[in-house]
Amino acid sequence: MNIEPVRFGIISSANIGVRAVAPAIRASSNGKLLAVGSRNPQHAAELYSFAPNVRIYESYEAIIADPEIEAVYIPLPNSLHAEWSIKAMQAGKHVLCEKPLAVTREEGEEMFQAARDNQVLLMEAFMYRFHPQIVWALEQVRAGLIGSVRLVRASFSFDIRSRTENIRLKPELAGGSLMDVGSYPLNLFRAIYERSPRSVAARVHVTGPTSVDLATNAVLDYGEGCFGILDSSFGLPSRQGQKLLVKLE
Repeated sequence: MNIEPVRFGIISSANIGVRAVAPAIRASSNGKLLAVGSRNPQHAAELYSFAPNVRIYESYEAIIADPEIEAVYIPLPNSLHAEWSIKAMQAGKHVLCEKPLAVTREEGEEMFQAARDNQVLLMEAFMYRFHPQIVWALEQVRAGLIGSVRLVRASFSFDIRSRTENIRLKPELAGGSLMDVGSYPLNLFRAIYERSPRSVAARVHVTGPTSVDLATNAVLDYGEGCFGILDSSFGLPSRQGQKLLVKLE
C-alpha cells in the first residue's frame, strides 16, 4: 500500500528549521516540505536556496491558509508557540512545535484543547526521543531489565553570555536556560519515571541585563525514593554541559 507523504509547512526561517528539520523532512520517505512562511521572504528564499521547489510565503498566516499543507512545524520563539500552534490547529493542521511546548500550564491546556477540538495531532519536537539508543534504553527500563531507577541526573549547557541579542536571553520571548536546554532533562525524567514529580526544589541564577535565568539547578521528587536532578546553564562550555547519570537499585 502506497502512503502519501505528509505535506509540511514551516512557520519562520529559524536556524533550526533551515539546518535540521527542513533537510530531514526532504530526506524522509514520509514527509514533503511544501512551503516556508517568513516575515522576511527575501532572506528566507536565500536560506532555502537548497530547496528550490519550496514556496516562500511572506507571512505566517499564508502557511496556515494553504489548503495543501497538512502539518506545520513551528520553531518560533517560546512566547509565540501557543499562539501560532493554536491558530494552525484551528485551521485543521497537525502541529510539530519546538520545545518548550508552552510557557505556562494555562497555555499548554489551551493547546491540548485546541488539538482535541479540531481532531489534530500536537507534538513537542524532542528529537532525541526517537534516537535508537534512547528508544532501546527506555525499553530496558520499562521492562525492568536493568533494575529500578532511583536517580536520574541530567545536565545540559552551553555558553551564550556574549551573544546578547540571542532570543534565548530575551525575557519578553520567554527565554532562559530552563525553558531552553533545561527542557531536555525534564522531558527525560518524565520518560523514565512516566509520572509527574510530587515536589520540586530549585535555585535560579539571574544576573546581568538579560533578566532570564542563566542557570537553574533543581531536585524533583517523584516519590517512592525516585529523584531527578537537573542542571541547565547558558554559562558553561558545551563540552562540560551534556551529561547523564542514571543510578539503579
